[in-house]
Amino acid sequence: VGGATHPPRLRRLEALYEALAAGTPFKGRTLSGCRILAAAGGDGRLLLCREPAAATAVAPARPSVLVPWDGRFALRFGRAGFADGIVVRRLGRAGWAQVKAAGARSDSVPSPARPALPALWRGNRVLGVPHLPFWCPEGGFSPAALRGIALKPARPLTLATFAVA
Repeated sequence: VGGATHPPRLRRLEALYEALAAGTPFKGRTLSGCRILAAAGGDGRLLLCREPAAATAVAPARPSVLVPWDGRFALRFGRAGFADGIVVRRLGRAGWAQVKAAGARSDSVPSPARPALPALWRGNRVLGVPHLPFWCPEGGFSPAALRGIALKPARPLTLATFAVA
């Protein structure tokens, strides 16, 4: 989730475990570019999302090329409907303000996760946020030009081995 190529430091991982196992309300932590928060609802679930300040990658969007972004996502663009000058970068607060002003809904993405979402930008204007989904009709970019987006973290959680003690 954090996009790092190296695993978190063992001491930081142990401190997270201790905080979760303490039996007290979990106040949240950061670990290796991730935010670990108590999920809404108070039922003991956790929300893992990228730290917005750590999602600093900017990648030029190019047609017919797989574009890796932030060590977490891979985007593929087609030629039809593609516009030059587009970059992939985090949505951030400024981008969210634009998306919200345009009337987009965000019910599917928890608010702590929104700022680090990949967004398509031209200059200071958000053209699209695939995860919301949001597309700016005046942006000169066709949503059909985005052929796919996939979560491809450098170190996926599914490869780790966990044991319940």
